[in-house]
Amino acid sequence: MNVKHLLILLSLFLLLLSPAQAAVERMPPFPAYQEGIWAYDATGLLDQAYLNRTTASLRAYPFPVRAVYLDGTSSFSLSLYARRLFEAWRLPEDTMLLVVATDRRKIGVHMGTELKAQLRDVPQEIPLPPAPSANPEQPEAPQEALENHLDLLPQVVDQLSQSLSEAPASEKETASQPLQGRVSDDLVSGDEFMSEDSARTSTQPRASRSQAIPWMSLALMAGALGLLLLLGAGAWWGWRYGRRWRHDRHMVEKYTLEGQAALQDLERLYNQIEAVMPDFHGYQGETQKKLQMFFKALLSLQEDLDGFFDAFDEQLQLLANPRARADAIGFFTDLENKLEEAQSTYDQALVVLGNLRDIEQNNSTLLTAVRARQQAVQVELQEIRKLHPALRLARVQQAFQGYQNDLRRLEKSNSADPMGLDKQLKQLQKQLNTLERDAKSLPHLWEQFHKDIKQRMQTVTQRAKNRASLPAHLNQSLNEVQRLYKLLTVAIEAGDMRQLDTYNSTFTQKLQTLEAEL
Repeated sequence: MNVKHLLILLSLFLLLLSPAQAAVERMPPFPAYQEGIWAYDATGLLDQAYLNRTTASLRAYPFPVRAVYLDGTSSFSLSLYARRLFEAWRLPEDTMLLVVATDRRKIGVHMGTELKAQLRDVPQEIPLPPAPSANPEQPEAPQEALENHLDLLPQVVDQLSQSLSEAPASEKETASQPLQGRVSDDLVSGDEFMSEDSARTSTQPRASRSQAIPWMSLALMAGALGLLLLLGAGAWWGWRYGRRWRHDRHMVEKYTLEGQAALQDLERLYNQIEAVMPDFHGYQGETQKKLQMFFKALLSLQEDLDGFFDAFDEQLQLLANPRARADAIGFFTDLENKLEEAQSTYDQALVVLGNLRDIEQNNSTLLTAVRARQQAVQVELQEIRKLHPALRLARVQQAFQGYQNDLRRLEKSNSADPMGLDKQLKQLQKQLNTLERDAKSLPHLWEQFHKDIKQRMQTVTQRAKNRASLPAHLNQSLNEVQRLYKLLTVAIEAGDMRQLDTYNSTFTQKLQTLEAEL
């Protein structure tokens, strides 16, 4: 039973309870409390003279008494109305509040806790008998009949106040002295007045129907709701238990029949993983770093499979033991998951080894291309030295020799570190292309420096000699330009591209400035 079902049952319970509660709650509004007013007429039927007499009677008691007159009271409980009005007015705890019904000859009584503690018996509702007429044959006027009936109110309060001085004998003890008059008889009986001359003999007040029925209904409906919840919880527990029992039964039958097949799969995967383990040995460098985590996963998987091998036979026997069956089912469930993991790991191992072989093949192809490129650069350098004997190309040849050594080293490491070789081969190929480009630019620079720039240097030097007095800064600039010219000429002959890149732009700028000043 889920939360949705519980909410539906609770809604039905509240719907069943609401009519009984509504019967009690249909009460008129409370009159406003006024200090100094002892008798409140909410009916508008009583004259002021009667209210004054009642007030005088109520004020004579040794404790505060308030009286409220209502009509149309058949739809609610007078005692409940009195209690709520007492709370709404916030009357002192030594006060008595009387709610008098003019339409059904009853009084609702509520007392504060201090006053109630002094009374032996506190009825919640008291029936008022009809007042005797002076002339039975002559009917009284409506106003006089109402007042004569309600004139018995002080007698009711008298009977209640008399119990202030009486000590309680016991809860089961009945009244030892008869009360005076019909008011006393009805006060003790707590029942409704039935006839003018009859008197009740019951010794306990009867509970109000408007009070008993809602609480009885509430108790019955609460019991029904509890029973429904209990039945729903039992059904849910039985469903869960049956489902678990059927699941365990299915798993026992499954693993009893398929246990040997699972063991064969376990052995097959273990042997396959064992076979590929040597293929992951012998790698170095970047390849070893990248394969290290995967290799550790393979070792851990082998250890787990060894554990399943050791416990397999024992767990297979425990399937027949109801007490140990749950653990055995858990073992075989873990075995299924581990078999799936082992198969997946083995497949990954094959993919990794296949990728490594592909990388080695690609590296071999790239090595061939780089080797061919190296030979082409070597031929190009030989042609440059043949056509321009002055270009010794010592720096270029030194760099080229270093690239040859790198290529031989990479060829040897292809099988040990294929994953780190691809990047190095591409870098070496780029360096060879740069070396070839720089070597091809050297003959042009040589021609430029020995013809055009050499002529410009001679012209500048001659202009400086022709001047009678050469300023010091021009003389210094001339010496700096001549020094850079010699430095760049040597760099071109040796093929020192670093020197050329460092000083070529500076030399060109200084030469142009010197030419402009001279």
